[in-house]
Amino acid sequence: MLRVSDKFSVNLDIIERNSSRSMRHFQALAFICFLTTFPVQAEIWNDVSRLNPEIISKIIKVRSQEDVVTTLKNLPQKTKLTISGTRHSQGGHIVYPNATVLDMSHFNKVLSISPQDKRVVVQSGATWAIIQEEANKFGLAVKVMQSSNIFSVGGSLSANVHGRDPRFGPLIETVRSIKIALASGDVVSASRLVNSDLFYAAIGGYGLLGVILEAEIELTENLPLVKETNRVSVQKYANLLHYQVDKLSLHYGRCSFVPGKSFLTECYSTNFKARDTTRAISDLKPEMNVELNSLVFGASRKSDIGKLTRWELQKKLLDKPGESTNIDRNSAMQPAVRFLEYSSHEDTDILQEYFVPIEEFSVTYSKS
Repeated sequence: MLRVSDKFSVNLDIIERNSSRSMRHFQALAFICFLTTFPVQAEIWNDVSRLNPEIISKIIKVRSQEDVVTTLKNLPQKTKLTISGTRHSQGGHIVYPNATVLDMSHFNKVLSISPQDKRVVVQSGATWAIIQEEANKFGLAVKVMQSSNIFSVGGSLSANVHGRDPRFGPLIETVRSIKIALASGDVVSASRLVNSDLFYAAIGGYGLLGVILEAEIELTENLPLVKETNRVSVQKYANLLHYQVDKLSLHYGRCSFVPGKSFLTECYSTNFKARDTTRAISDLKPEMNVELNSLVFGASRKSDIGKLTRWELQKKLLDKPGESTNIDRNSAMQPAVRFLEYSSHEDTDILQEYFVPIEEFSVTYSKS
């Protein structure tokens, strides 16, 4: 079915079912005239939350720097331009009514990697998974990225994300330089020493100052780690973390989401510490048990019993309190994520993150 307006549709099967050749020619001609009379319906663009649908005028599937430059230099006046990677920046950042969309998802190559300097140069449409796969060949790993590896580098830079390594702050701390296309179509490089104002403004700038094309990013060793999970009081959590930060390679904490006495009070701290200084090569396997995990997670959306079941399984299978397991950095930074995909027509899932300095955590918690 080819949609041509909100009220009209033409099914080409009607033409195929007619036995008369002349009739088919007549209907084909009529169809062409119909298309020229009624404009083709514009495409709807949205982010993964599915809460921000907008009718946009054009999608440019970027495969080269020249695609971006040409688009910028030939963009009609007053035309809005949005930039889209894996579409996880929510709140309307990647959509605008009647805008031209730069779809960067195919602009995703690792351009170079230096095992000695521990740096990688990558196109902005590449996901962190792509970088991990390439870095892993040399026993290297990413320093800072979100807890999942499905996001694009450009989107992560534009939001200036945080990661699970408590020794680092936001992503900008690991970025050496970027290449960016300005609204004029001019391509410039920016770093802490060259065009520094642009460097600091573009990273975390949600695409307002230009289109990030490339980034040179620092990597680190993919070291063998030991993972430990322990029960912790939420009131003492931040203080305990503060005194361990320098010894940790990765960290996250979890608190119960089950309504009742345990809600946000039964908490666990999961720490990853280096157990060797020799670079490891990970066995990066595809995600397993997606359907089963999706079923369990789906049940936790709909009922308190489902939430309790998921919480108990998580403690028994994923983060076992009091137990230690061996893992490496790349494997730890490749968590299961496909099971979280959600396509209900009735509601949606949205990830909300709040960044609180360690020294303010206990105060913030007591006031909440």
